[in-house]
Amino acid sequence: ALAYKSDMQVSENIDVNQVENMVFVGLVGIIDPPRVEVNEAIQKAQQAGIRVIMATGDHKSTALAIAQSIGLAQDTDEALEESEIISLSDKDLYKTLQKVSVLARLSPHTKLRVATILQQNGHIVAMTGDGVNDAPALRKADIGIAMGIRGTDVAKEASDIVLTDDNFVSIIAAVEEGRVVFRNIRQTSMFLIISSITGVIVFMLTLIFGYSLPLLAIQVLCLNLVTNGLLDIALATERSHKNILLEKPYSAHATIIPTHTYSYMAVMIVTMTLISFGVFVLYQDAGIEAARTMFFWILAMMQLANSYNMRSAQKSLLEIGVWSNRVMNGIAVFLIGLILLMIYQPFLQRILQFSPINIYDALLYGVIAVIGIIGVGEMYKWVRIK
Repeated sequence: ALAYKSDMQVSENIDVNQVENMVFVGLVGIIDPPRVEVNEAIQKAQQAGIRVIMATGDHKSTALAIAQSIGLAQDTDEALEESEIISLSDKDLYKTLQKVSVLARLSPHTKLRVATILQQNGHIVAMTGDGVNDAPALRKADIGIAMGIRGTDVAKEASDIVLTDDNFVSIIAAVEEGRVVFRNIRQTSMFLIISSITGVIVFMLTLIFGYSLPLLAIQVLCLNLVTNGLLDIALATERSHKNILLEKPYSAHATIIPTHTYSYMAVMIVTMTLISFGVFVLYQDAGIEAARTMFFWILAMMQLANSYNMRSAQKSLLEIGVWSNRVMNGIAVFLIGLILLMIYQPFLQRILQFSPINIYDALLYGVIAVIGIIGVGEMYKWVRIK
């Protein structure tokens, strides 16, 4: 409410009588509106399996109105105040938190209590805050997120992450990016394990059946450097697929290589072993150098094909788009050209001890290997989805 008095003298100790008989000007409503994009971010968070709870020191009605405007609460929902929370036991409070998403008039102690109760019941808690009073809860949370613009130094020091734009949307974007990074680490690790185990098994088979080693030491190093060294970089550049936020959240105890991927790894290892060892045996009549060269070429092509399979463990390659990862496509073209150069360029032939193989055989076996690996990968995904 605004009013004025023309003959009023302002001082540190204003007499009560001085503020009487003032001229009323009007009422002013002040609001700090939520960002327009927050509503969509809340929906994405809920789709991603993230429970969003508003814990604020604001008035109950204000907090509930804001929550309703951003889709965090419905018209029939209620908010919980500090006085009501204090009267609840930890067990009852946890039950209430499963239904109530708006907590108002909270003190620092109660914010800390809420975070602690959620953690004790197996939840991973991310807490945002900007004030000194938020510091205990920010420190207690699994992920403390401080506001970078209006946040206090105490809040920033107590946090794990500082949000530079003070925007809730950035948190959801970070969740999506985090899932992409974790998925790429998992897919790249699986790719490297499949390639390595396949090589070891083929070496063991050649020794068991009395053949010469399928690759020399320098050829093994070259294969690891050229194929694994480039293709794992390509896999790391895989971007988010459309429904990554719809996937179930990872457990806090999730491993890089989950048990449900063992079957895919086993299928790929067996397929790559049979094809590469079979080609090596069939090419023995052409001489050991030619057999090693063909084995190197086929193994490299299968690893290239499997890198495309590993772009997604669930989705078909056609669904995510064969050519959608430009970095991988560029590396694939470069890789094929480099390997052909090593096989057919005389200087590199001598260094790597390769033998120029029939180009038609190389193309034929290479295409068969690529189609076979991608085909088996697609069939596995189809069967698993069904």
